[in-house]
Amino acid sequence: GIVVAALTGNDAWTAGVWSGDFLQVLAKGAGTAWLIASFYLLFAYAAAVVFRSAAVGIAVGIGGTLAQAVVSSIFNGLGGTWKTLAEHFPITYTNGFITRVVGEALVPGTGLASRGDGAPSAGQSVAGIAIYSAIFLLITLVVAQRRDVTA
Repeated sequence: GIVVAALTGNDAWTAGVWSGDFLQVLAKGAGTAWLIASFYLLFAYAAAVVFRSAAVGIAVGIGGTLAQAVVSSIFNGLGGTWKTLAEHFPITYTNGFITRVVGEALVPGTGLASRGDGAPSAGQSVAGIAIYSAIFLLITLVVAQRRDVTA
């Protein structure tokens, strides 16, 4: 954008955009995206360690996320206990997390600023992601220690 602005004779920095509020939303959004990406990376890494294959780790990471989306939709449709179970899948905590953090600053009325009524709060999402991350990290460490460390 800066190069195009320079080549076309326009201002590269628009004062209305580069405000303190925008930079705060940008930092919050980047931090949230980093936390979510780290979670899915840890999920795939745990699978790679368990199955001793990076390719399997990638496949489990992608397949597991897709499976959560499908199974979560089915469980939500069944209602009752199944819906409660689906509300605690990792994908539930990661999907609405960024809109809970920066949603107020996004364009009102658009799909970017919308979130489901039953979506967990930002604090609940952090707690859920932390618990699942701890489980995946524990699995990784236990498998690596029992299988790969010979002392």
